[in-house]
Amino acid sequence: MILWENVNLDSLNFNIGFGCMLSWFIILRYFLKTLRFSSMMESFILAIPPISKALISVLPLFFGYTLLGMSIFWESMRFRNLSSSAFTLLAVMCGDMICETWIDILQIDRSLTYVYLYSFSFMAVAVVSNIFTIIIEEGFMRQKYEHDFNWLSKNQRQHFTD
Repeated sequence: MILWENVNLDSLNFNIGFGCMLSWFIILRYFLKTLRFSSMMESFILAIPPISKALISVLPLFFGYTLLGMSIFWESMRFRNLSSSAFTLLAVMCGDMICETWIDILQIDRSLTYVYLYSFSFMAVAVVSNIFTIIIEEGFMRQKYEHDFNWLSKNQRQHFTD
């Protein structure tokens, strides 16, 4: 009873939630050891470096659109500051809040809204998300191809991959 009066419930809830998240992440180690799930996990592991490089190369484009949205549509609550502008564009990129964002900023500048949202949606959905999908697929195919030759010795495997 005495201890509960001095406990900050926000930090306690954070620690419990963080511990639960980490315990679920430990299950990923199990997936690496099982034959059914190892190909998926190894594909993700192989795709992490190229995805990181692609993400770093896409960030300037994303922040450029974020700052452009802040400078043009600053009157809207969705583009009032950097964090809300980035959140709005991330939601639009994921297919959420598109109509609400459209209606909100259409009242500010009609012609720039068309150019801004169409160009961002095209870049985010048609280009960037497809690039990430291709990178993950390439990691899966590379992992699958490497495991097709497991029955060969290392020297024979090198001969087939060259």
